[in-house]
Amino acid sequence: MQIYPNRGKRKEDGRWVTGFFYEDTPLYAFAEDGERIPRECYILEPDFADWGMPRAMVLYKVIPESIGVYAGMNAKMPDGNTVPLYTGMRVNLTDIHGYRKRVEIKGPLNGAFYYGGDGQQEELLCFAKNILIIGDAE
Repeated sequence: MQIYPNRGKRKEDGRWVTGFFYEDTPLYAFAEDGERIPRECYILEPDFADWGMPRAMVLYKVIPESIGVYAGMNAKMPDGNTVPLYTGMRVNLTDIHGYRKRVEIKGPLNGAFYYGGDGQQEELLCFAKNILIIGDAE
């Protein structure tokens, strides 16, 4: 399975896509123009190619708030499948504080990924064990 550095939710149908992040930032002369022109975010996903041919890139327009960054590790889904872990995912895990429910994967901050959002102290992702993906952040 190929792991890509980013993921996002498509605007047209709400499906998740993985690939490379691209932000189309419009050029403008005055600050007021920048407030009126919305930024567009895309995920570029490599398409199929055969026999060493160049791979075309498919461009998907995504919801900016849904964009996640690959956290450098995999985690289990409730069905037992292992999938890449991205920021913005909600997980249950075990750490030095015990069992924690519905924490959100966040980061990177100073090069590190962390988790929190359950009312307890935020911790570095490297302290987590038994990570189970339960959904996406609201």
